[in-house]
Amino acid sequence: MRSLERAEGTTRIILFLGSNIGNFDDDQLEDFLSRLSEITSRNDKLLIGFDLMKSPGIIMQAYDDPHGLTREFNINHLRRINREMGADFDTRSFEHEQVYDEITGEMKSYLLSCKDQIVMIEDPPTQISFFKGERIFMELSRKFSIIGINELAPYYGFRVINNFTDRRNYFIDSLWIKE
Repeated sequence: MRSLERAEGTTRIILFLGSNIGNFDDDQLEDFLSRLSEITSRNDKLLIGFDLMKSPGIIMQAYDDPHGLTREFNINHLRRINREMGADFDTRSFEHEQVYDEITGEMKSYLLSCKDQIVMIEDPPTQISFFKGERIFMELSRKFSIIGINELAPYYGFRVINNFTDRRNYFIDSLWIKE
């Protein structure tokens, strides 16, 4: 991110909608919000979207959906590696696994090797061994609490003006102002 030019005496509003911030680990979240703080000036506004914590049942159903969409999304990464890098992943030899920590709000998705196996990649020439039960980390999808969001803002020099939620309180767009 770099500083955005602006006319003197004007304020900006930065939009970061969606829940992409939930894909950041702690260091990436720190870096992203620090940079936003650096490029903003007093009275600039930030509208930022967060996926909210929900009951474990709701979260698990979303990531272990009955149609297998999340599984297919993750298995497709292996198909792409096969196609684009000349690998020989046997996609039938991996199961989708998800783990939700309701304390931290972290949903982690993995592909789990169903057997001991060796995968060859042509470009670059690489051999990867997997043990039965070994995981490939695929995705972090962090969920936030309203309290946590309200604590993040002042830490980075912002104040929460308002939080806008959907009718089920599954998602929040939080409007911050730079102090």
